[in-house]
Amino acid sequence: MLTATTGRWLRHTVLRSGPRLRFLHASAARLDAVSISTTQAMHQDLWKTYPTGEERLQVALTLIGEAGNNYEGVASDVLYRLSAAKDVARAKGLVEAMHENDVLASAAALAVFARVYFGHHTRDLPSALQWLLENHQALLSPTQELPLQAVLEHLVAQGQAPAAVEFWLLWADTLLEPPTIAIAALCRELVRFEQFDCIYRMGETKHKAMLQSFPPYQVALMEARVGARQYAEATAYASDLQANGTAPSLQRFRDLAETAAKASRPTA
Repeated sequence: MLTATTGRWLRHTVLRSGPRLRFLHASAARLDAVSISTTQAMHQDLWKTYPTGEERLQVALTLIGEAGNNYEGVASDVLYRLSAAKDVARAKGLVEAMHENDVLASAAALAVFARVYFGHHTRDLPSALQWLLENHQALLSPTQELPLQAVLEHLVAQGQAPAAVEFWLLWADTLLEPPTIAIAALCRELVRFEQFDCIYRMGETKHKAMLQSFPPYQVALMEARVGARQYAEATAYASDLQANGTAPSLQRFRDLAETAAKASRPTA
């Protein structure tokens, strides 16, 4: 779990590089054109000639060091294969080199790397987050977005729900718009693992206004209150949303409201 000191340090790190990150996220990705035939041949030769993880890493490091993102696809393939093989140390070395040479990883490579990376660092999460933030440029997908959803889902699944909320808050500070897909996924995972306190915590942040009208969070809050048997609070919450016209038109929300209403009625 993040300490207060680590949380402040991470927040300082993100905010300090905020303008640069905002530019990256707001800009459309411009990938250098690479001949398809050349890329395919390069990949085939790479896997045949260099079968080990160390050999492939050295080839990728050499290529991106000499030609930058002209070999972006090769670097992503090596990162994907190293991650799939759970070769975390070499994968991290490649990410650091990609960051230094402005080489972006593919979304597929990022998704695998994120899961393996956080799985490897579950006992040292503050350092893991620090390293990730320091090497953020390589970890932007071609759509200029960190695979935030995969990171948050994995943290919750690993029993690090408070850290998932903290990381969402940190990364949200670098974005021009709320990462709604990632937030919805976070809400689902918090409900699935019954991390109700974290759902309440989300509603106490500076994003409270946005969450109050965000259907996935509205449902998650109802799930938390019904799950904790706070039926009166759940009924009052549903009534307030219905009164001001902001209740989500989702069957799950209606089912939860009905369950809470029945449970909160006095017994005869």
